[in-house]
Amino acid sequence: MQTYNITHNVGRVKYLVCYFTGRKHPDGSVAMDIATFSNKKKLEKFEKQLLTEGYQYKH
Repeated sequence: MQTYNITHNVGRVKYLVCYFTGRKHPDGSVAMDIATFSNKKKLEKFEKQLLTEGYQYKH
């Protein structure tokens, strides 16, 4: 299942998106990719792209 979540104000990053692409580490744990944004418009554009690719928001 492709999922993502958004975290606000992490260090110097205003918006942090962690999303699961299906890859796993050798020990079997989930490998999350990240994307960082300082602009809300770019964040919303990326989030729409994830939704069109079939990702689901996971809190």
